[in-house]
Amino acid sequence: MPKNKLFVLVVAIILLSCFAIFFIFIKKKPMTVFCGNGDCEISENENNCAFDCQIASSNENCAKQGEEARSRGCCLGLAKTVNRWSYDKITNGCTSLSDEQIICIKCGDGACKDGETPCNCPDDCGNSNNCANQGESLGLFGKSGRACCKGLKMVADMWDYQNGQCTVIKMAGYFCSNCGNGICENPENICNCAKDCD
Repeated sequence: MPKNKLFVLVVAIILLSCFAIFFIFIKKKPMTVFCGNGDCEISENENNCAFDCQIASSNENCAKQGEEARSRGCCLGLAKTVNRWSYDKITNGCTSLSDEQIICIKCGDGACKDGETPCNCPDDCGNSNNCANQGESLGLFGKSGRACCKGLKMVADMWDYQNGQCTVIKMAGYFCSNCGNGICENPENICNCAKDCD
């Protein structure tokens, strides 16, 4: 076999091996929970990841309502929340923040308090004028500049159900969902809304 053909064959084998490693270990990696990193992420809540989403602290250094909490726990009764939007009172609109904030709030108690806006807590503060409805996309990493309308939650759309397990299939896009209403609505699936789609 000539040296040129041997070289091409070796390069092709190396490239195929790299692709196979990527496919096996990256592309088909089962969905993992990132509970314990201190950030209450989209798929986490106080029930499935109390460490990140309901860090209750009674000490003096705890983060109070509306305060930054990336490096400390929230005071009792508050939950860490990822704040991705800035709220404009004049236009009643939400715009994406360049850097996400981790703040402590008590969304869902019926009162719109410090740190809560129609962008990060429509259940207490009402809808912004550009809120996203059930199934509407919030874009890659949730950076569309829109927040979910009242009663909906931001859900990651990055998993597929294959061979009895959830696998990561793409970069994190997000959509708004009323997961938990008993109806499996597109784009919900067993991986991002097991309550409705199981």
